[in-house]
Amino acid sequence: MVTLVIIYFNIFQAILGLFGFNNNDIPTNAHLHQHPHTCTHDKVPNLAEASDFTPVGDTIIWSSDKKLTFDDFKAIPDYSTDYVVANTYSGIRFGYYCEDGELKHRVQAMYIKSQSWIKPVAQNDYYLEHEQLHFDITELYARKLHHALNKYNFDCSQTADIQMIADKILAEHRYADHQYDKETEFSNNKYKQSNWYVKVHTELNEYACLPNL
Repeated sequence: MVTLVIIYFNIFQAILGLFGFNNNDIPTNAHLHQHPHTCTHDKVPNLAEASDFTPVGDTIIWSSDKKLTFDDFKAIPDYSTDYVVANTYSGIRFGYYCEDGELKHRVQAMYIKSQSWIKPVAQNDYYLEHEQLHFDITELYARKLHHALNKYNFDCSQTADIQMIADKILAEHRYADHQYDKETEFSNNKYKQSNWYVKVHTELNEYACLPNL
């Protein structure tokens, strides 16, 4: 079994438009199927638990049991600007493969320690929580991607269709990440920071029950 793995990392330098789904976005040859929304979990599950992806090197796979610590920021800070005090390098690892005539997929939210940094002035719980929420947003859109793809049965020739859906969700992820920093003023607006925490964790709970991961 060969898996095509594609890794998407956050891009902060550009403002990207928000893409939504409409009827014209549904792949014409994919078969829509429904899953009952049931949940037997007391905690939010980790997509990695059902994946054949494995962590590589200094990669952290998102887990409800693992929060970022200052030790997870291994890169040398960028001192060319005083304005930026921390950088979280997180992204979505997405792959698909052919099995029994159908395309299957795997999705993970991942964080790279060696590319993430935090300056001493920002080494407090408040800034750490801001960076953790960036990682949480990545996990949220990993779940949204899985949910969107899991609505259909794709045959092995429909790689363009599965990629089309993935591209839309990943664009939404980049936009949401940008909006988070913009609205919270890079964590300086504590009211907005609190609002985003509630918003993201509410949506994470909504996507907590994901069948056939």
